[in-house]
Amino acid sequence: MKKTILIMFCLCLMLLGSNILVGCFENNGPYKVKIESTNVEFGTVDISEVKNVEKETEIFVDGSTIVVSGAEITATPMQNTAEYSYIFSGWEYESEQVLKNMTIKAKFERFENDCNLTLATNNAQYGKVYFETLTPVVKIDDSEILKVPSGSELTSHAGKLAVLFENNVLAYLRASANDDCFYLTNWSQTVADILENTTVTANFDVKSASAYPQFNFVVENNNAVIASANSTYLHQEEKIPKCVKIDSNVYQVVEIKDDVFRNNSFNIPITKLTIPNTIKKIGRYAFALSYVSNIVFEENSQLEEIGFACFQSSRLVNITLPDSLLTIGDYAFDDTLLEEVNITKNVTTLGSCAFRNCANLETVTYDAQCVLTSIGSCAFMDCIKIVDMTFPDSVTTFEEYAFKNCTGLDRFYVTRKITSIGENCFYGCKNMIVEVDPYNTVYDSREQCRG
Repeated sequence: MKKTILIMFCLCLMLLGSNILVGCFENNGPYKVKIESTNVEFGTVDISEVKNVEKETEIFVDGSTIVVSGAEITATPMQNTAEYSYIFSGWEYESEQVLKNMTIKAKFERFENDCNLTLATNNAQYGKVYFETLTPVVKIDDSEILKVPSGSELTSHAGKLAVLFENNVLAYLRASANDDCFYLTNWSQTVADILENTTVTANFDVKSASAYPQFNFVVENNNAVIASANSTYLHQEEKIPKCVKIDSNVYQVVEIKDDVFRNNSFNIPITKLTIPNTIKKIGRYAFALSYVSNIVFEENSQLEEIGFACFQSSRLVNITLPDSLLTIGDYAFDDTLLEEVNITKNVTTLGSCAFRNCANLETVTYDAQCVLTSIGSCAFMDCIKIVDMTFPDSVTTFEEYAFKNCTGLDRFYVTRKITSIGENCFYGCKNMIVEVDPYNTVYDSREQCRG
């Protein structure tokens, strides 16, 4: 009996000692967590190891990002090529908590791109299309082609039309109008399984004239013209559309008719107006007495004529005349706030009083290829800030009173080509010195004669 009790006592001591030893050698952390890719040829992770992780630290997953003890690790698939698409397919780990040293693996896969997804537009003049992606895109004419794996999905993602494969975004489909007067109406398809070569078309259209309540359009000679403006809908900055749809037909806007913006103080006066390159003529008094201070012409303007008194007594400060311009009408810029102007190369007519009484006008230049031959009567009369005036060889005639009372003008050079200077051309230019080219056969300068 005593022997049995002794044996049992010894067994208890042995078991108790074993538990004490286990408690002494158990690892309670901190731990190391390794992060690696299942295939580094398909994708990589930006952090390879997290040290000093406490026991029972939670592991959080958010898509291709995993968080361990405050460290954010991101899995990034290799950049897609024309041949292959690479995707991140998930994280592989033992438990939701760190209980020992462990390894987390980012899983990547590679798929062969065997379908052509073609992005096209119904009218390349109205808009353009493109893929928003890092994958190489082939461009043919006005279409773009992206290679994607069979089984990819065309769907809406984050408010955009996208191509997804295995829930990974391969590309976004994008479309943008070439001008404010065009707009995207729809895509030919927005949901589809891409199992073969597929084309998606962006459909654009022209805005209706009713989209511009500030302008009244009418049709003349199979074109649209602006006949009047509606003050209720005008903004401080306006842009005239280059084309509009009227009764289901599309018309180019080619003219601003007479008086359209005349005396335009309105409730909100226009200060800046952008004129499209389709406009060929601006009519009589179109901006007379208006508050327009800045006129901008689009590139490749077709403007040929600025009409009689077009900007007379307006608050115009800035305008860059386009190369297409042929005619500057009488009184066109009379009594404006212009500070400088460049007469472009194709201007053939500079009308009477065209820049009369432009009290702030200091600089007048001419294009080197200018073909203008005559400066109209009173053209620069009362432009008191002009100091110097140099003309191209094309100019031969100055009509009467052309520079009357240009009191700041202190020098005038008569080129060899000038053959006619009108009566009282320089009347009131008291401090001006006239120099004459020695090869001029009509005029000569003696003792620096004054006007």
